[in-house]
Amino acid sequence: SLVFMLSGLTTWQAKFGQIVELGIFFMVLMVSLLEACIVSLSLLFLWTSWKFFAVWFGVFWLLFAW
Repeated sequence: SLVFMLSGLTTWQAKFGQIVELGIFFMVLMVSLLEACIVSLSLLFLWTSWKFFAVWFGVFWLLFAW
């Protein structure tokens, strides 16, 4: 029965290890998705603010070039 208990323990450890690995994998996936979202949002913000700045600069230049 000791061998049976040990084999059960090893299978439980293997299952637990799989669960932990799965959890770590999902954590890494979530973090990378979050980072991708943050990066894309910041890039979008930079792009829009750059266009905004370009438009304002163009308006400013048109107003004061005359």
